[in-house]
Amino acid sequence: MEQMAVSTSAFHPEDDEFDRNCPRICGVCGDKATGFHFNAMTCEGCKGFFRRSMKKKANFTCPFNGNCSITKDNRRHCQACRLKRCQDIGMMKEFILTDEEVQRKKEIILKRKEEEAIKEAKKPKLSDDQEKTIALLMEAHHKTYDESYSDFNQFRPPVRGSSEVEASGQSFPMESPQDICSTDYFGSFNSSPSDGCRLSMDMSQIAKSHFSSFFGMPQDDSGNSKEDSTLSMLPHLADLVSYSIQKVIGFAKAIPGFRELSADDQISLLKSSAIEIIMLRSNQSFTLEDMSWSCGNEFKYNINDVTKAGHSLELLEPLIKFQAGLKNLNLHEEEHVLLMAICLLSPDRSGLQDRARVERIQDKLSETLQVYIRVKHPPPGHQVTMHCTMDYATNCEVCGSGTYQAGSKECINCTICGEGAAEIEPCSSTLDRVCNCTAGHYCANITKNGCVKCLKHRSCPVAEMVVSKGTYWKDTVCHPCAKGICSPEDLPQNVKIGIVNGSTAGNVMCQNAMIILSVIVAFILCN
Repeated sequence: MEQMAVSTSAFHPEDDEFDRNCPRICGVCGDKATGFHFNAMTCEGCKGFFRRSMKKKANFTCPFNGNCSITKDNRRHCQACRLKRCQDIGMMKEFILTDEEVQRKKEIILKRKEEEAIKEAKKPKLSDDQEKTIALLMEAHHKTYDESYSDFNQFRPPVRGSSEVEASGQSFPMESPQDICSTDYFGSFNSSPSDGCRLSMDMSQIAKSHFSSFFGMPQDDSGNSKEDSTLSMLPHLADLVSYSIQKVIGFAKAIPGFRELSADDQISLLKSSAIEIIMLRSNQSFTLEDMSWSCGNEFKYNINDVTKAGHSLELLEPLIKFQAGLKNLNLHEEEHVLLMAICLLSPDRSGLQDRARVERIQDKLSETLQVYIRVKHPPPGHQVTMHCTMDYATNCEVCGSGTYQAGSKECINCTICGEGAAEIEPCSSTLDRVCNCTAGHYCANITKNGCVKCLKHRSCPVAEMVVSKGTYWKDTVCHPCAKGICSPEDLPQNVKIGIVNGSTAGNVMCQNAMIILSVIVAFILCN
């Protein structure tokens, strides 16, 4: 019987590449080929026939005209034409291994399989409990995160201009404790009915405090938020945050061990982590191309929208960098939900009573995330060069100079800092280069790795004055000077004195103090 376990032909590394790109058809009979054998692509049957014929030094004679057509069905009818066909396609007896070489090859393959079995046994694997935890968190996330964003239509509409605010006549009422208390988000917490209502009222205070702190709303002496007509996006984004906090609560209830905590500890954890979880959740809709949040076809938010809710551009820089860095990790959805659960169950939150219990829950979640990463990702700084086959294990190599790998399967070219941008973090095999604008420049193109295009702050021309100095996020703003005022940009860089009032047309007469002093000295000497 033909031996199938070991090929008796010499192995060529280039054959494996050829195998993947060429049709696997036997060049002798047209049957399904199993690879290169004795220098030609053949099936197992023709491989064995050629090897036996060469070893026996067989001399066949064609009973017909010596030009038989060899197919899968008739290949046994004429051995002479079959052997001739083997030689015609390039099969060579020099490639046939001896019996000793065949035995050695069998031993090598067997040893390799044993080594692979040992490696496989040492590989980390998710336990049944860990897989169950991931499944529960995934289910909870899908129930509390609507990827269609249809619920956004229930919010007060986004308004991106002050004139639209006046036309719409929007106000900014906060939800009352009774409204939140009546929802079903707290029904299954580990608490009595009265505790559940107290929990609801406490969560209303979470929303209220986060609206003020997150959007920068001013408050009066009683702690109530004061509405500013210039904050046109505030009502819509406030509704969005309130909605997101409710969804975070729904997600928290599904985390194994969370509902076993006391009501006070549940409240403390949610109070401290709600906004952080919302930031993690929002990364699913964040896009690196234009640094915005795309929520379906109808809702899209950029940095300017957030500024219309009370934030300054300077405060938004860390938020955008965080979103870009997190997005660049290319997290699996499983890793994303585990990260949210780990963030929520932090034992260092203020007001916790049973920190040890919270820490035990977080440790289990952290261990699950670590095992998942080791199972699903190649080591950081490596890329897959050959995928797993029947005979060979997956092979990885370190990323070369100027490339990195952090969560993807391939090494990626490092970012190049453009004009006006300087490197603040170098590129390594596991991290991309991070760029930032140098002094006197503002960011014109922010990406996941900081600002890669920076433009120089403009200098105000003659007869214009600086209204707003340039910052990291925006250029210098200039405005024409009022009549009779000398523009600072009209004057030399050293000490200056205005001698004659002028107009914005540029006829201001400003003279250097040193010139005036020279004239006075010359006048004294001459007299």
